[in-house]
Amino acid sequence: MTRRSYPLRAAAFAMLILGTSATAGELVGPAQTVDGGSIVVAGRHLQLDGLDAPALDRLCLRGGKSWRCGEAAAFALAGLIERHWLTCITRDLAGVTAASCRMGGPKGIDIGGAMVRDGWAEARPGSGYEPAEQEARQAGRGLWATR
Repeated sequence: MTRRSYPLRAAAFAMLILGTSATAGELVGPAQTVDGGSIVVAGRHLQLDGLDAPALDRLCLRGGKSWRCGEAAAFALAGLIERHWLTCITRDLAGVTAASCRMGGPKGIDIGGAMVRDGWAEARPGSGYEPAEQEARQAGRGLWATR
């Protein structure tokens, strides 16, 4: 290794450790949960693409009783991404940064797909998550639980 290559390697390592943008449209780093459908990665607020999760303060009915489904969805997302680094591909949608995020690298677990499959979010039409939502509804998982 020459002395000239060291600063480049150090900068790349610093980017990895600090969770800054690795390339345009890509963010890598630990995430914080905002609610069941949005997170913060590398200081940027991201809306998970392809799904709709209940707002944090949303109440739902189950068995005739209200429950805090928005908080439950947020806790489910937090439990899913806890202590993991995410790789997020971002795009701008009318001032909102939408992101497809994976845990365990670019070929790892799709966070949006997992939230829909676990029943904590609805699939947006055309997202490709529709079969996962149908499965969650049939199994009575998450928001679709009846008791």
